[in-house]
Amino acid sequence: MSTNDRRFIVDHSFDCTVETVIAAFLREGLTVAPVGGGDLRQQSAVGGALRYAVLEATLPELALDVGRRRADVTPVLSCQIAVYELVGNCTMVTATSPVADRQEHAWLVPRLDDRVGNALCTITRARAGTHAA
Repeated sequence: MSTNDRRFIVDHSFDCTVETVIAAFLREGLTVAPVGGGDLRQQSAVGGALRYAVLEATLPELALDVGRRRADVTPVLSCQIAVYELVGNCTMVTATSPVADRQEHAWLVPRLDDRVGNALCTITRARAGTHAA
C-alpha cells in the first residue's frame, strides 16, 4: 500500500462486499475477526438500515494467545477494515496500513503491508465499477 489509509467505493451490496473482503484477506494468510458493527441511521430515521462492519486483519503468527486476548487490546500490527453500506447498491471499504504508525516494526514482517495491499487489490478487481478515493 502506498498510503497509510485506503478507501474505495464498490458497486455491490454490503453483504457481498463483506464476504469479498473476508475472503481476500484470508487468501493472503491473515486472520479476520469482527470488531464491531451496527446501523448508521438513528432509530427514528426514515428508510432501511445502513449497516457497517469493522474487521481486524492480523497475521496468525503474531497472535500470542488469541483465546485470552482481551477485546479492548489491539494487536501491534493489525489492519482495521471498515465496510459501510451506502444508498443504492454501493458499499465503501476503508483500510488502515498495519505499519503506518509503527514503521520501526515494519522490518519484523516485511511483506505484511504488501499482503494487505494485495487483498485490497483483489477486492477492487473482484467487483466491476469500483472507484478509488
